[in-house]
Amino acid sequence: MESLKTQYRKYTYEEYLELEKNSELKHEFYYGEIFSMAGTTKKHNQIGLNITFSLKNKLKKTNENCNVYFETLKVEIDKKGHYTYPDVVISCQENEDDNLTIKQPILIIEVLSNSTREYDSGQKFTFYKQIPSLKHYILVEQDFCLITSYTKDNKFWYHQAYTKLNDIIKLEHLKINISIKDIYENIVFAKKQKFPI
Repeated sequence: MESLKTQYRKYTYEEYLELEKNSELKHEFYYGEIFSMAGTTKKHNQIGLNITFSLKNKLKKTNENCNVYFETLKVEIDKKGHYTYPDVVISCQENEDDNLTIKQPILIIEVLSNSTREYDSGQKFTFYKQIPSLKHYILVEQDFCLITSYTKDNKFWYHQAYTKLNDIIKLEHLKINISIKDIYENIVFAKKQKFPI
C-alpha cells in the first residue's frame, strides 16, 4: 500500500490511535508524523490476495498457531513510536494482546510500485530489521516477474531474487514453500519485461 504524508503537526500516540479508530483510511505513524495510506491497483490487490490465500492454505497443514493478515493490521516497529501497514504479514505468537496491531511478525511482504520501490527496499527494510521476531522479508514486483526474498540467519540477512514462474521460495523459519506461479496467478505481464534500473 502506498503512503502519502497528509498531516504536518506532531501527534501523540494516543491521538494517532483515536484518529485510526474514527477514520475510514489507514495511517502509518512515525514518531508523531502521520501518513495516510493511498489506494492500490487491481493488480497489486490481486497479488496480495494470491499470497494471502496460498500462505493460509500451507500454514493450515504445518503451523496451526500462525496467522496471515492482509493490509488491515498495523505492525509495531517501535512501541508508541513507529507503526506501518504491510501488504501481508504472518505472526505465530499466541500472546499477541492487541487486536489491531501485530507486535511479533515472523514474515512481512510488500508489493512494490514505482512510488514505493525505493522506500520498501531501502529505508523501510532498515526499519523492519529492528523487529526481533522478523525472519522473512519479501518484495514483490507487480508489473513484471521479480521477487526478492530476504531471510535472517542468526544475525545476518541474505537474499535471493526469483524471475521465473516455476521458481519456489523456501520460507525456512515457517517450514513451508510458496511458488512464484501462485503469487502471480491471473496476473498478465507486458510481453517484454522492463526491470527498474
